[in-house]
Amino acid sequence: MRILRSVFVGCLLVSSGAAMAVPTVDAVGDTYGIGPVQLDISSIDAVFTATDIKFTIMFATPISAPSAFLLDSVVGYIDIDTDQDATTGVQSNQSINGLPPSSGLGLEYFIDLFSESFQPGFVDVVDDNFNLVGVAPIVYSPMSLMTTVPLSLLGNDDGLVNYGVVVGPFDEPTDEAADSGVPAVSSPAPGAVIPEPLTAALSLMGLGVLGMTTRRRSA
Repeated sequence: MRILRSVFVGCLLVSSGAAMAVPTVDAVGDTYGIGPVQLDISSIDAVFTATDIKFTIMFATPISAPSAFLLDSVVGYIDIDTDQDATTGVQSNQSINGLPPSSGLGLEYFIDLFSESFQPGFVDVVDDNFNLVGVAPIVYSPMSLMTTVPLSLLGNDDGLVNYGVVVGPFDEPTDEAADSGVPAVSSPAPGAVIPEPLTAALSLMGLGVLGMTTRRRSA
């Protein structure tokens, strides 16, 4: 059995392969929560080098760090499928707790944005057995966050991953990321990066109070 921090869940399968780092724009005003604070993603981006992968989430609304414990503190998950194989790893957060269809994401690692609540400036990187494999630095600005994860924490992965993002305040999820790619910072040789097929954008549903609640799930 595996323990998930909360019922705030969901992810999108995305494709890697672009040689240029171009942020993916997410529609503004597409939030789906019901609370007074609707954290709204405006774009996401992820690029890798030989040593790390950097995830950036931009917002159309103000945010604060979880450790600030404010109404606009942004929490959630960045789910990572390092081998880009839906048949390996464990089911994604969306597949377990969201609306059908299944995300088709075989989860090997995730970044727990909730964890910054207890270690300001750092987030936990967790594997598919829910073991803490390390921490990564995270930086917040008034309307963005950026975390740089060493590839050594992702099983020495090559940086080509499928990943999904879901965020919101502590009480509910309010937005998910659009499809995006994970290009190398330096353009690879022709043919060195082969795009994976994109899946359709997926819906997610968040239920219950976040942060301190837990939900048990099987492998």
